[in-house]
Amino acid sequence: MYFGIKYWRRSIRQTEKRLRAEFDAKKSRSTQDRIQKELEHKNRELMTKTMYLAKHNEFLITISDLIQGPGEIDSGTSREILSKINDSLSIEDQWKEFDLWFNEVHQDFCDSLRDHFPELSPREMKICAFLKLKLSSKEIADLTHLTVGTIEQYRTRLRKKLELSEGENIQLFLDSL
Repeated sequence: MYFGIKYWRRSIRQTEKRLRAEFDAKKSRSTQDRIQKELEHKNRELMTKTMYLAKHNEFLITISDLIQGPGEIDSGTSREILSKINDSLSIEDQWKEFDLWFNEVHQDFCDSLRDHFPELSPREMKICAFLKLKLSSKEIADLTHLTVGTIEQYRTRLRKKLELSEGENIQLFLDSL
């Protein structure tokens, strides 16, 4: 009888351990799923903000081009409007805002990139951040006020600095960091 009770208690403890382990595993998976969904939401939010900045810049450049063209606006007014548009197009302010958003979502990316590739310039770091978001060369060009050709040159230089082979995808490589 004593051995039966002892066996029964041990069986109950083993069942409790197994159930506790299953509960912890489910809880861990649930937490991971929640974190993954939150990260995906933050990525979508970051992309939305980035696309807004690109469209905003495109709009301001269009207005600027219209003002500079032949028209009925006196030169003093047009200079004042152009000055305000150019202030609004300030790349540094936009980059600071983007940098805050980006680092909120991808906290360790820039640090990891700097640690592995300290020779990257600040502009190359920005291009890497945009590539991490899977932006096209045209979208990056719109955001940085550079030409698509210039962005393609940056991509080529980045491939060399990141020591990527010809077939390797730069975006996949940046995702792995």
